[in-house]
Amino acid sequence: EVAPRECVVEAGEVIFVPRGWWHLVVNLEESVALTQNFVSSANLKHVLKYIKDAELVSGCPLEQRASLHERFVQAMKEQRPKVLEAQEEKKGGQLADLFASGGKGAFKFNFG
Repeated sequence: EVAPRECVVEAGEVIFVPRGWWHLVVNLEESVALTQNFVSSANLKHVLKYIKDAELVSGCPLEQRASLHERFVQAMKEQRPKVLEAQEEKKGGQLADLFASGGKGAFKFNFG
């Protein structure tokens, strides 16, 4: 087991939470928080696997979660086809393996 980390982020500071790290935020005063979920060619495999399981996804309406994976893949085909093709090559040409349900990650992705 790992002991939890605790910190106070002051005005103008930023904190990075790595993929797979569960976290909790408590605002000590009125605050505005901006969050971003980053998808790159390095973590695309993990994102595709994660968003396949609609129960893990948050940040979009419940009725949109079941189609999130399909919509994300379609957007990748339209906007970044070479990135998706490169991912397929990494998997020995079996892109379908990336989309199979399976392991559960621990990050959240917002699409909508």
